[in-house]
Amino acid sequence: MDKVLKYGTMKNYTTTESYLKDYLKAQQHTSDVYLKQIDYEFTLGFESYLRALPSLNNNVS
Repeated sequence: MDKVLKYGTMKNYTTTESYLKDYLKAQQHTSDVYLKQIDYEFTLGFESYLRALPSLNNNVS
């Protein structure tokens, strides 16, 4: 039996991929990175980038 991801899961993966590509282009000035380049500093930078996006900032009073 093949394992198939649900539509919602695939949508979340695709959205995250899109944000990551935007982050790489805007902040890292590249279109790709090696997995070994993804360290704690990279993760913090990506998190800060996501938190600064107006489209994701829906919990502000």
